[in-house]
Amino acid sequence: MKNKINKLITSCSILGATILMSSSVFAEDIGSSKLATGVQNLVNDSTTWLMGIIITVGIFSILVALFMKSRPTVNGADEMDMKRWDKTIKTAIICMVASVLVKGLVTVILSYFR
Repeated sequence: MKNKINKLITSCSILGATILMSSSVFAEDIGSSKLATGVQNLVNDSTTWLMGIIITVGIFSILVALFMKSRPTVNGADEMDMKRWDKTIKTAIICMVASVLVKGLVTVILSYFR
């Protein structure tokens, strides 16, 4: 019982000290702060670079898949391998389109902070 009373007294004294030491702080608009504008610039730059990388890797993977699909006799490929390369091409195209859509979504979201 004594332990519970000591914990209650300690909690009340910490709460009271916290309330008495608090002070009001007024800040500027966060949208015009250096942190917000820096984050916007960082996201814009990184999405631009990522779009370039994603498009380059997507085109490269499509070219490799087309090359591998066009040479079935060299690799001893059969219909299953041909279907696998078709699936790889479709996946690369879908991923490239999805990345462009996500970039557009990020641009729309960032436009609300300007």
